[in-house]
Amino acid sequence: MNRPSNRPKQPDRSDRPERPRRPPLNHPQRIHQPGEQLPEITGESPTKAKPRQNAAPLNQFAEENDATGFGEWIEHNSYSLVTWIGYGLLGLALIDFTFTLVPPRLFDPGWQLDAVGQLVGKVWAPLLGMMLIFFRGRGRIGELEIKILGWVSWIPMIFAVVYLLLIPSTVANSYRLDKNNRDQANTQLVQRTQQISQLETTLAEANTAQEVGIVVAQVNRLPGIPRIEPDQVEPLKQELLEQLAAQKVAVETTTNTNIAISQKKLLKNAVRQVISTLLAGLLFLKIWQLSNWARQYSNVVRNQ
Repeated sequence: MNRPSNRPKQPDRSDRPERPRRPPLNHPQRIHQPGEQLPEITGESPTKAKPRQNAAPLNQFAEENDATGFGEWIEHNSYSLVTWIGYGLLGLALIDFTFTLVPPRLFDPGWQLDAVGQLVGKVWAPLLGMMLIFFRGRGRIGELEIKILGWVSWIPMIFAVVYLLLIPSTVANSYRLDKNNRDQANTQLVQRTQQISQLETTLAEANTAQEVGIVVAQVNRLPGIPRIEPDQVEPLKQELLEQLAAQKVAVETTTNTNIAISQKKLLKNAVRQVISTLLAGLLFLKIWQLSNWARQYSNVVRNQ
């Protein structure tokens, strides 16, 4: 007698479609070298990969700008912006220089040196302004603007002459200021020395304790006259004479030191200003030379 089998009934696989087999590799596999960029994995066969729809050429935008004139318009506006900034800087520099020099004090060497120092410190503004004004690209310049450029091109020459003339002015004013400082210091030295000599004379003529006490109060700048015993008069006179002699030497040493420091400071400032003004003058001359095209173009337009 046949017993029923407990095994599950196997499904019938005769109606299933046959799975396609992977074709064998009939070409050698390529080995990528170190540092070589790997191909992008797109999930598609390399032979069936399609280019991206939005992958436009890198120069497509530039080609469109050249075709429509948009790039030329941008360049024209950029040069116009640079030119306007140059005119603005030049105008601001002229206003600043005017307020620096007005009101003039031509007989004050200290004011003149200070004014030259300010002009040297602010020279970058007209230099940069003129550079931006005459920095031009290819393009048409209007008739009115070329006439203005013809006049503006002479401003660098004016600046060059002014800055070059500041060199002898700086040297002369430095010498005058040094002489004034030395005269003032020597005058103070003479006054202080005379005061000390007068105290020495008064002290030498003092015989009583009261007279010596007056000199002690003057030397030490005491509010009152100190009380001195009679036996202390001669030792105190000798001590005061030594103290006054030391003060005289100290005053002379301090005066000479101050004069030397002032001369060194003036010399350093004068050398810096002379070199700076010379360099600024040469730069303005170079700008005037290189802007000759504006004067020639202006003459051509004026003669037409």
